[in-house]
Amino acid sequence: MKKTILYTILLISISFNAAFIVSTIIHIKNRPPHPGHPDGFEFRDHHHPPRLDKMMEEGKHEARQRMIEYRKQKREFMKELVSENFSPEKARYIFQQGLNIQAEMEKSIGEHLITIRSEMTAEQAKEFFNERFNKKIRDNKNKRRNRK
Repeated sequence: MKKTILYTILLISISFNAAFIVSTIIHIKNRPPHPGHPDGFEFRDHHHPPRLDKMMEEGKHEARQRMIEYRKQKREFMKELVSENFSPEKARYIFQQGLNIQAEMEKSIGEHLITIRSEMTAEQAKEFFNERFNKKIRDNKNKRRNRK
């Protein structure tokens, strides 16, 4: 009797350990890249001239500021929608301001990318923009996978 209980406990223990190992492996394969990883949020070393690196940093700062403005405007719009003194005209005005800010943000990012591209060689541009494009695709896949 004692032997069968011990074997049963051993079998249960092995099952739990196997399940833990398999779930850990699945988790590791499906997690997004670490921010410090080359496929993560940091750019690889492209051997750009220092002037180009400075231009990229300035563009990131400007885009970040415009994104902050846009998010503030979105919050203001949402506050107006839940307001007790709701006014459709005011909501439309705030919404239109948000669209204008978003358009300005997209325009400044596009102009900045065009300026950066004019300073790059064809090979640097191919590497830089393909990497950005592929990263966006990976990020979107990870977002969809995480929603499930």
